[in-house]
Amino acid sequence: MFLQYIKISHFRNLKSAIFSMPRHGLAIISGPNGSGKTTLLEAIYALTYGKSFRTSDSPQLIQHGQDSFALFASLLPNDANNLQAFTVGVQRDRNRGVIAQCLGEPEKFSEIARMLPIRIISPTEAYVLINGGPEQRRKFLDWGVFHVKHSYWGLLKKLNRIIKQKSAALKMRCSDEELEQWNQILSEVSYALHNMRQQYINQLKHILAEYQALLPAIRDVSLDYFPGWARGNDDLPTQLSTVLKQERQQGHCLIGPHRAEILLNTPFGTSKDQLSRGRQKMLAIALYLSQGKLLYQEKGQHPLYLIDDFSSELDLDGQQLLVDALDPKDKQIIITTLEAGQIVLDKICMKAEAIKRYTILDGNLVSD
Repeated sequence: MFLQYIKISHFRNLKSAIFSMPRHGLAIISGPNGSGKTTLLEAIYALTYGKSFRTSDSPQLIQHGQDSFALFASLLPNDANNLQAFTVGVQRDRNRGVIAQCLGEPEKFSEIARMLPIRIISPTEAYVLINGGPEQRRKFLDWGVFHVKHSYWGLLKKLNRIIKQKSAALKMRCSDEELEQWNQILSEVSYALHNMRQQYINQLKHILAEYQALLPAIRDVSLDYFPGWARGNDDLPTQLSTVLKQERQQGHCLIGPHRAEILLNTPFGTSKDQLSRGRQKMLAIALYLSQGKLLYQEKGQHPLYLIDDFSSELDLDGQQLLVDALDPKDKQIIITTLEAGQIVLDKICMKAEAIKRYTILDGNLVSD
């Protein structure tokens, strides 16, 4: 689906704003630092995920002195001949948590996220993807598989329940027989998740290689996948039995898909240790673009790209990658920038069939 417009009320420093998008095209948001550019992207992200990509403290998103924030959006189907709009609403009260609705009815955020995939590209997100812990790269992996495999989300939730229940059994010092039963259940779900993840990584590798061929700075980076347990002669149930004594001592599950990891290495060490900040961001962008291209190949839909601080820490080659890969003729792209007249940014504008320009000053969104 496509974002037609979003109405924002009392979200951080945005008291009231209406932001609209062309069905295929580009929106450029300019303004000084601290004006609210990233906040606008954050509100669009919160519409589909019910949370921020900047903080886990949701009450921080409510404007100071207010009791709640509200987001209301209109989404259009991919079919250009179908003009029936879907209305989506999200509200967060300080005391009642987050409420999501679609067409006026209660809805799960997972379903809203499936309708409007969002891929954010920002200096912070790029840094965390490469330099953060394994959980950050698992999120990247889960985002990709979730959007191309319909059953993945249900399996992932089942895995989380099993891990919690097995951890509780470990802390309660349950018998080996009961724990082995949990290991059998865990193994079945683990293999199902692993097969989906491995297939996804295999597909992603081929697309990433296409971008790497254009970028010598990241050409020697390899993409690999660790499932969360050792690859060897022993199967997962055997490995789970082997670590059972250690798990009893520590009180939690030590191996399984919840410990999976994406490995990004160069011939001389990890990307985290060997690449400069600029090359790290270039690698992260190539990974995000590869995800978007794979989503389109599998589902016929591009994500809505939110590009924050367009040129930060990117050399001209990295900026050119964005120009070449992000063709606004068949997708929606929102870019925030300090200066609306950058040369490379203007190249993207030349490719767009429709462009909307906004300026944010002191939390006020103005259409140029």
